[in-house]
Amino acid sequence: MNSYKILSWDNHFFGFSVAKIIPGDLKYDSLKKILTELKRKGIPLVYWASNRIDKNFQKVIKSLGGTLVEKKVIYLVNL
Repeated sequence: MNSYKILSWDNHFFGFSVAKIIPGDLKYDSLKKILTELKRKGIPLVYWASNRIDKNFQKVIKSLGGTLVEKKVIYLVNL
């Protein structure tokens, strides 16, 4: 299984290559390896919906050049 997917709609819309990292939970070494491969392929924009949101992990992401751009919130209402 590939650890990333090239996003054709985004590529067309932005006019450059865009990819999405598929596994939601990765360790530092795995994430760094995927990002290195994508950079080698010349892909300038990568999305990753991480399952981890703790502050220490945010520092790790920042050290790899990433930026937190969205936090999802799920609401539950018992009807």
